Amino acid sequence: MFDNYGGLFYDFVGSAGDSTIINYSGGHAVFQESSTAGDSMITNLSGGSTIFVGHSTGDNAQLIADAGGTVDFSLSTGSAGLGVLKAGSIAGAGTFNLGGNELFVGSNGLSTTVSGLIEDGGANGLLVKEGTDTLTLSHPGNTYTGGTFLLGGTLDLDAVGAAGTGIVLFKAPATLKIENRALSGHVFGNTVGFEIHAVLDFTGLKFHTGASARYHPGSHHLTIHSGRVTDTLTLYQFSQEGVHLHVSRDAHGGTKVTLVPTTHRAVAVLDGHDWDASLTAGDLAGGFHAAHLSDFLMTA
Repeated sequence: MFDNYGGLFYDFVGSAGDSTIINYSGGHAVFQESSTAGDSMITNLSGGSTIFVGHSTGDNAQLIADAGGTVDFSLSTGSAGLGVLKAGSIAGAGTFNLGGNELFVGSNGLSTTVSGLIEDGGANGLLVKEGTDTLTLSHPGNTYTGGTFLLGGTLDLDAVGAAGTGIVLFKAPATLKIENRALSGHVFGNTVGFEIHAVLDFTGLKFHTGASARYHPGSHHLTIHSGRVTDTLTLYQFSQEGVHLHVSRDAHGGTKVTLVPTTHRAVAVLDGHDWDASLTAGDLAGGFHAAHLSDFLMTA
């Protein structure tokens, strides 16, 4: 374990390997050029920071920021220079700065909670959740603007504005959990797009027999009604042709909605790619970004 009270620098193609690093107040771990954080675990205490510069990336590392600590991706453009960076997981009550990058998290299989701020300085940063684990976002009013992609596992939103200000897109076999604390007056604030067999789970909406989901084309609203309560969200250019919304009980008594095929499959098309077939890190690295979200369509 390395206790860092000053500057710790990784250059060229260096790696932190499987080391354990604690950045105390005034301690900064800086990854420069094409270096990576490897499989390390880096904890940033109050006043400590981890900074990625040049073409460096977090790779498979556990990046933890305690309250007052910082992890800053904004000064790197990733290993390929395309603004795509990775981290095995992010966690903690500190600050995570995406800059204008697409940050992929979840490759190390750890379920984590980020209760601190995720920001991008208005640079259109995008958060991409992959892997099979659960990422919980519980900071009210995260300010990253580029959107949130859920490619695998579970994204659990536990505060109003936890997913930033952009669209939320997700695909099977992923689950998007929306807690009651993420709703304002039973309304979810982010626009949502999802494909067949992806699960939308309103964990705080108690399931009652006869629960239903209805899409309203004029307003693009999806209303989920159970008992005497109705939750509402907005879908992005959704088509009901060939699909229907199946409502069922989740494992803890909440209400989940799954888009299932009737006579045809549903396809989510983004930049001309068939999202139902495959949307991978390579696709995003090849040019998917928040700027292209307007091309996302739900079709049959």
